[in-house]
Amino acid sequence: MAMPALLPRYTVDQVEELPEYPGVRYELLDGLLLVSPAPASVHAVVTSRIISMLMAGIPEEVAYVASPGELRLEPFTSLVPDVLVYPAKFGLGAPWKDITEWLLAVEIVSPSSAVYDRDYKRRAYLALGVQDYWVVDPMQRTIEVSRSLDDAPRIERRVFRYDVPGTSQWVPIEVPRVFRAVRGLIRV
Repeated sequence: MAMPALLPRYTVDQVEELPEYPGVRYELLDGLLLVSPAPASVHAVVTSRIISMLMAGIPEEVAYVASPGELRLEPFTSLVPDVLVYPAKFGLGAPWKDITEWLLAVEIVSPSSAVYDRDYKRRAYLALGVQDYWVVDPMQRTIEVSRSLDDAPRIERRVFRYDVPGTSQWVPIEVPRVFRAVRGLIRV
């Protein structure tokens, strides 16, 4: 009879002790260590375009837009979305571990992260209480919008509205502008 593979379970404190390497990001999902390579230039530009749109429409009195952000639930979870929007009531400079509400988490998908971003992280973010989760796919030129574990993601290819939870604020997200000049198979 085959024995199941036992994976080590890490804590946030253990991950903080790991050596830092340029361009390597460590994340922790219920103790499972996720290691991501440095993003390519397309990833960085797409991220900055989304940040620009969100910052133009969300007043800082309502929420902060951070890149990257961190959802930290010690001892076993530390997720680092490419973009994180959280309520301003937590104050600028609040430690990530003290922020306990998240309005939006955004991941820019790459071939190496697609399964984690679409499946594992989607379930994790929504289960942790993130109100909106987006998977931004430069290869498909789509933004997959999730608000519930019970519903399939809504696929956006055109301009759509991001309604800031708990407010009357909304932001137009121009999907074609997010992916302007992104062509063919690219390193993300």
